[in-house]
Amino acid sequence: MIYHKTEKASIVNLYLSRLTYWIVNTIRHQLKQKDIINQWRDMITKMMKENNGHHNKQ
Repeated sequence: MIYHKTEKASIVNLYLSRLTYWIVNTIRHQLKQKDIINQWRDMITKMMKENNGHHNKQ
């Protein structure tokens, strides 16, 4: 359980959690519509590899 000192901090945390959930589910839905079905960890790994390659070229 997460404890915050103020009600405002709790509300912000809740909002950010819901926003993150919505973004992740939107991405999954769009990928599924294109018949791209991967595990979330596989997508994160691929993005990290691509990002590292981009930084190495500069």
